[in-house]
Formats: sequence, structure tokens, C-alpha cells
Amino acid sequence: MARPIARLLALPRADRMMLLEAAAYLACMRIALTLLPFRVLMKACGQYLGETSISLPQEHAPIVQRVAWSVTAAGRYAPWKSTCLIEALTAQRLLRRRNISSTLYLGVRLRHPDPMMAHAWLRSGSHLVTGGEPRKGFTVLAKFSQHTTLSCRATCNSLDNPNESKGE
Repeated sequence: MARPIARLLALPRADRMMLLEAAAYLACMRIALTLLPFRVLMKACGQYLGETSISLPQEHAPIVQRVAWSVTAAGRYAPWKSTCLIEALTAQRLLRRRNISSTLYLGVRLRHPDPMMAHAWLRSGSHLVTGGEPRKGFTVLAKFSQHTTLSCRATCNSLDNPNESKGE
């Protein structure tokens, strides 16, 4: 127990704060999944069947990587089982607080004779934030896009004024 605390204290302040924020959101998401009906929780996940852009502003990439690290690290030391859904929901909240868009995926894999398996993962731009490689072989059943105000405004402006995006 002393070793993880020593490692935490050795981290830069910004990393410690993000790790503690991730731990707090992991706890909140665990409680929410336990107490709330799934349909209620999914309404807060964004636009159903929506998807965010595969491109990500260059300045967002290091933030996305730090969020991925903090959620994975906090989940490793949580006193409860930190599932893929809890981690994806947590990372989605952390990114939204930083005005970074993301898409949450829920998938299923059917393999005979194995039982059905479900998986959740989060993507921001081309970065897989949570859920990584295990998503291969899963069929997407639902996806929820969480657009930030800034990226949504740019998308809405280009839809309202298509000639502006072509430079006309």
C-alpha cells in the first residue's frame, strides 16, 4: 500500500490531480451504474448513433493520452472491479470537462460455444482512449457521440454555410 502512495506523491502535481479526478469519476460511475436504470445513464452519454470526427486538433492529443493513462491507472487501484463501461464513461466525462469530443461504443461478441460477451470503449479522434485492442471481433450495437461546444459550433456553421467551408 505504501508503494502506490509513494508513486502517487512522486508524480507531477497536474498528473496527481488528474489521477484523483479520474478516481472520483470512477467511483461516481460505479455508483451510477448500480443505482440508475441503464436507459437513464445512456441519455447522458450523448447523441445516440452519433459519431465524432476521426480528426482531432493536434493540441488535444496529449490531453487525450493523459486522460487514458489516468483512467487506466485509477482503475487499477480502485477497491472495486473497474469494468470497461465504467472506464469508458469516466474517460468520456473527463474529456467533456476539457472540451474534447468523443464517441462511446457498446459492442457484443457472439462466439459459439462461448457465452455472449459485451464490451465498451471510447474513441476521441483516432485515439482509443479506453477499451483498446479487446474491441476487435465485437459488433457495435450502440454508439453515443459527445460533441463539445467548440467542435459542434464549427460543424453546425459548416452545415449552415456550406460555401464557407469550401473557401467561397
